[in-house]
Amino acid sequence: MSGAVSFALVTYAALQIVLAVALMPGRTRSALPYAALALLVIGVIPACRAMEIRWARMEGDGLEARFRRERLAVWAAALGLPFAIAGAFRLTGL
Repeated sequence: MSGAVSFALVTYAALQIVLAVALMPGRTRSALPYAALALLVIGVIPACRAMEIRWARMEGDGLEARFRRERLAVWAAALGLPFAIAGAFRLTGL
């Protein structure tokens, strides 16, 4: 799970950066979009770490199916969250 979480986190951060830059009006000099971006990325890291710790402690049968489901959930979140967050910012006008 470590590799999936790591790659998904990098993908999430890259997408978040691209979408945040695309939503910035003109060439703003405000540090607020960058601070918000950093907070969003930092906010996801504890969840990824908790998942990593939980998987390190798992034992038993049926882990392969559970691994596939959770890996799919991680990638769905990594690819979906940046668009959801960007859409929320776009709708609120921030």
